[in-house]
Amino acid sequence: MTTSTPHRTDARLRIDLWSDVVCPWCYLGATRLRKAIAASPRADSIDLVYHAYELDPTAPAEVHPNLEYLAEKFGMPPAQVEEMEAGMAARAAAEGLPYTAHRPHARTFDLHRLTAFAALSGKSAALMAALQHELFSGGRDVFDHAVLADVAAEVGLDRAAAAEVLAGDAHTDEVRADIAEAHRIGVRGVPFAVLAGRFGVSGASEVDGYAHAIERAWEVVDEA
Repeated sequence: MTTSTPHRTDARLRIDLWSDVVCPWCYLGATRLRKAIAASPRADSIDLVYHAYELDPTAPAEVHPNLEYLAEKFGMPPAQVEEMEAGMAARAAAEGLPYTAHRPHARTFDLHRLTAFAALSGKSAALMAALQHELFSGGRDVFDHAVLADVAAEVGLDRAAAAEVLAGDAHTDEVRADIAEAHRIGVRGVPFAVLAGRFGVSGASEVDGYAHAIERAWEVVDEA
């Protein structure tokens, strides 16, 4: 008769997630990953760490309508872009998420700097989720620094400190380091998750896929 080895009660599982705020698949993937974490019997021992990734470092700093941006970026006629976005909206709806194609689009570097600031207080996951919800629901313009500071305050950060970060170039090095690390480990698209420093999950997996990866990662952590 064999018996299973009990898991270590002091062990923690780290999940590193590279994503971009404007990435629809990141919006879906992060939601599914959070669902998988919440369903885990060891959810309280899992640390989700966000890392910056720019899908388009050449995106304009000025806000443009999303459909206009996508049509120009991919060289698609507007009708094809709208069809593509309708498909994403259906996927989002299946996850219980709001989604509109009529949202703003701009470069996300400042949003990543603010998320790096939030990480100092353990609130990067909360801020990222809030920013994605605002963006994809067609709520407030998350590229507006005043709005960004407001959202930061709503997840428990100091508004004045957040505004100061946005007014300067704080946390630029952290964002660039995240992007450089993504390139070093071969990330070509996001979302990209690394569990326990060993298991990579590329793309927006289904909840069951993330759950299986979490189980495998725990086996490694418990054996360490």
